[in-house]
Amino acid sequence: MKLSGIKYFLLLCIFFSTQIKVSIAQSRDEKVGDKAYQYFDFANAIKSYQRVLKSNPDQPAIKEKIANCYRLMNNTVEMEKWYAEVVKDPSTAAINKFYYAQALRSNEKYDAALKYYNEFKATSKDARPLGIIEGYKYVQKLRKGTNSVKIENLFEANSPESDFSPMFYRDTAVIFLSNTKRKNPRIDEWTQLPFLDLYVSSKEKGKHKKPTVFGFAKINGGYHEGPVSFTKDWG
Repeated sequence: MKLSGIKYFLLLCIFFSTQIKVSIAQSRDEKVGDKAYQYFDFANAIKSYQRVLKSNPDQPAIKEKIANCYRLMNNTVEMEKWYAEVVKDPSTAAINKFYYAQALRSNEKYDAALKYYNEFKATSKDARPLGIIEGYKYVQKLRKGTNSVKIENLFEANSPESDFSPMFYRDTAVIFLSNTKRKNPRIDEWTQLPFLDLYVSSKEKGKHKKPTVFGFAKINGGYHEGPVSFTKDWG
C-alpha cells in the first residue's frame, strides 16, 4: 500500500471512530433524558436532550421532547419557542400544532394561536379547539365594548406564579393556593417551582392585606396542598 493510501485509510478510521463515539454519546444522553422524563424530572431531561442537540441540532424528535417537557412544566415562554421549531417539520404530528396554539394563547398571542387552532382542526377530529375558537370570537365581541367592563386588582395577592382556588372565610379573609417564591421553599422537581401552599389575606377597612403563609394547625406540609373549604362552625 502506498503512503498516500495509508494516510487516507487512517483518516477514514479516525473519522468513523469519531462518528461512532458521537453516536454513542447521543444515544446515552437521550436515554438519560428519557429516564428523567419518566420520573417527571423534566428539568434534567431537558439538559440531557440539549446535549444531544448540541452534537446534532437537526433532530426534530429531540426538539419535540424538549417542547413536551416545557409544556408539562407549564413554562409557556419556552414551550412556545420549542413548539415553533417542532411545527416547522411538515411531518410533525397534528397535536403539536394544538400545543403550539396553547402556548401562543397563554402568551396572549391570540391571532397567531387562532391560526394554529384552525390548522389543527382541519387535520384532526379532536373537538378541543372548537370551544376555544368560539371563545375567541366571543372575546373579540367583548373587546368592542371594553367601556362596559372594569377589572380591578382587589389586593396584593397576585404573584408572577400560580395563585388560584380562593375560599372566602366569613367577611374577614380569603385563603388560596399559591406556589409563589418565598424564603427557602421546597422545590417541586416537576415544575422547578415551590410546592403549593395555602396563603391568607386578611381584610381591614375594606381592603385586603398582603398575603402570608396560612399557619393554622401547621396545615402546610412538605408537598402540594389542595383547595380548602370551611364548615359553618369552623373558627
